Amino acid sequence: MENKQQTDQEKQEDFLHEDPVIDEALDWFLLIQGGDLDQASQDRFQAWIAENPRHEEEFVKLGGLWDSVDFEEAAGQVKTDRFADGAPAGSEQPLMTGEQATQPRKWLYTAAAVCLLIFGFYQFSPFAVQWQADYRTAYGDLQTITLSDGTVMTLNSGSAVALDFSEKTRTIRLLKGEAFFDVTRNAARPFRVSSGLGEVTVLGTAFAVRTGDVLDRVILEHGRLAVRSHAKPNENALLTSGDMITVSETSLSAKKAADLKQLLAWRRGRVIFSSIPLSQALAEFERYTDKSIFLLSPDKADLAVSGNYRIDDMNAALTILAEATGLTATTLPGGLVFLR
Repeated sequence: MENKQQTDQEKQEDFLHEDPVIDEALDWFLLIQGGDLDQASQDRFQAWIAENPRHEEEFVKLGGLWDSVDFEEAAGQVKTDRFADGAPAGSEQPLMTGEQATQPRKWLYTAAAVCLLIFGFYQFSPFAVQWQADYRTAYGDLQTITLSDGTVMTLNSGSAVALDFSEKTRTIRLLKGEAFFDVTRNAARPFRVSSGLGEVTVLGTAFAVRTGDVLDRVILEHGRLAVRSHAKPNENALLTSGDMITVSETSLSAKKAADLKQLLAWRRGRVIFSSIPLSQALAEFERYTDKSIFLLSPDKADLAVSGNYRIDDMNAALTILAEATGLTATTLPGGLVFLR
């Protein structure tokens, strides 16, 4: 069989996905979707499934995706092109190789991309943030913008917002990160900021909103504002100067006094923390860099640390923090940082 005669390098060149198991699953999936398999092909498929638990896992994932109507429509051309010259039933090759494999796999990846666009692009993709954002900042950068109504907005590192201003309302969606707003008062045009889990409504005040995976946070510097969660839109919390509150997927927290100097230090280009666990400090650092930070000494995760660092030089900040905790920071290609 020609397939068995290929060298490992030649086989690798046939793969379009970095994971050969997914590549093989794609080939089998296209083969089965193309028409009836003869007994020999069915036996080879069953043997492939039994060979490695991941084979079945990746194949089932493709099957679940294919069951969606949108994916089936997007991928309809795959089967047409793949088997235009006749199905490979009875072929001695259990998997497609070379140019034969390249085109159908390209079609399948395209179909999958279309499906993911339909179901998840606007909610989950980082590219969607760039697409929707009217203003955004890179990691380590801050930006201050005066909006059309006179409101001054400051974006923290790695943040993005989308604006929707009309004659009657002023709405901003915080797509990512954190932003501070010094709002121009206009009773006829309420100012709203919507984050992932909640919404803030004000007339004229200065406040910050941070969105996160589990909690959103609102800090009021001065003025008054109302905060509500998307989960319970009829329940509002009224904040006054110096208050802060968090919003979860299910509810609002109790409001409490905020350490404005520390929590809003990013507006001055600093990140400050006092006696917090090392793991929490590293998570805060990740908001200011595109690197992924890994702590390889779990026994130090709860070590209390304090510091005052520049957000435009996270490399130096990480080095200083590592030295202070008896760790060594190692940076690898691809933006990976290991502390051990």
